[in-house]
Amino acid sequence: MDVTEGLNEQEQEQLNELIIQQLIEEDANNNPNDKQKKDNLNNLNNDKKTQGVEIVQNENEFINNLWAMAENSIEPLIYSHCSVIVRMKLADKEVTCIIDTGAQTNVITVDHIQKLGLESYVDTRFKGIVSGIGSGEKLGTIPYIETKFTDKNNNDVVLPMNFIVLNTSPQNPSASYVLLGLPAIMFYRMKLDFRESKLIVEVDGQERIINMIIKEH
Repeated sequence: MDVTEGLNEQEQEQLNELIIQQLIEEDANNNPNDKQKKDNLNNLNNDKKTQGVEIVQNENEFINNLWAMAENSIEPLIYSHCSVIVRMKLADKEVTCIIDTGAQTNVITVDHIQKLGLESYVDTRFKGIVSGIGSGEKLGTIPYIETKFTDKNNNDVVLPMNFIVLNTSPQNPSASYVLLGLPAIMFYRMKLDFRESKLIVEVDGQERIINMIIKEH
């Protein structure tokens, strides 16, 4: 009787492989040298598997040690996602402003432009795509506008700025903020004092102190 009768192609292949493996093992058992070679090969494979497990375990232990050292010495750096915020006025209306040393320019969203009624300030000839963290469609540029801050003596600190106008959905968290980038920080020689939570700005050769807020997100 043909044992392969009624088997599909895949089942026949599996049966053939099983028969071939059985023949190899029988031949190895009859030949001591071949059996020794097979045993050596099996031992080598087992050693490789053991070494692989040990390597993975060592790597995991190393990474776990790194996390332990981080949590013991620099835990705030791991879990903190904060921004530096100051209150600023545009068109005599207060807005929340982020001081971002990593931004290459000042940014205001089209949502702010509409709420503050600043459409006439926007030069729409300068459009394009902005890449980076604040990526999106650039709708234009405000070449000049006066911003106002309040110093510790409740006096106005007037700083002329320029902005690019970014098309951002109102649902986007970044739409809630106006962003001051590195060029403005350098131009006004701003100093961020994290110990006293204050922003120091140089105006007409004098330092003006503005309260700033460290906000966790």
